[in-house]
Amino acid sequence: MIKWQDKPGAAAAIADILADISVRYTLEECHDIPQNHMYTIPYTLSSKQRVVYNHMQDYALLEVSEGKVINAVNAAALITKLLQISSGAVYDEQSHSVFIEDGRYQLITDLVAARNHSLVFFNWKHQATALKKAFEKAGISYCLFDGNTSAQQRNEYVNEFQQGRYRVCLAHPQTAAHGLTLTRATTTIWASPTYNLEHFLQGNRRIYRAGQKQKTETILIEAKDTIEAEVYAKLRDKDAKQLTFLRILRELSK
Repeated sequence: MIKWQDKPGAAAAIADILADISVRYTLEECHDIPQNHMYTIPYTLSSKQRVVYNHMQDYALLEVSEGKVINAVNAAALITKLLQISSGAVYDEQSHSVFIEDGRYQLITDLVAARNHSLVFFNWKHQATALKKAFEKAGISYCLFDGNTSAQQRNEYVNEFQQGRYRVCLAHPQTAAHGLTLTRATTTIWASPTYNLEHFLQGNRRIYRAGQKQKTETILIEAKDTIEAEVYAKLRDKDAKQLTFLRILRELSK
């Protein structure tokens, strides 16, 4: 397994090469925009989830139900399985989702119900299915952005969301993290963490962008005592390294 590690001074050396062709301004320097507040809301695994999670973590082999066996063949697969279990369902070897617990989605539904308009990011189809079911039960109107959403539908949903037709926009970050303006919302909720820093940063900018007139918040749902805390920590570490590089680049560009 390869581990990529920067050599000492690499960031400064690269920044020096790019300095004379780079100009950078932050959003806050160009627009007077209300503050965004990011914070974590903990979720406690149910006793059933904890048993399943610990079993997968310890043995990398989980019998969800009779005749269904999920095998984590490598570390990456194991991490994905642990994140799925924490989210409330897990995929078997035939790519069928096996339901475990919906407590996380009830928490998200309560958060959405307490706010006027929200943007909720999900990572897997089973999450979208669970959230749609919870929203419909609570009478919360929503639109959905995923891989099946056409360009025309995207435009229609954005316009309708901005007009206030939907309480929540439910979106996969690969589909909706770039380009969309959803400033009607004041809350971004990550149903579970992503390893993709670009998706995370761009997803958070769908509501915190030019045209936003209200204070906004970004909520990270994190299952306590699980690998989710490590994933969020790695995101912050990647972001810190990127910001350090951009700071060096800016100083050299002056």
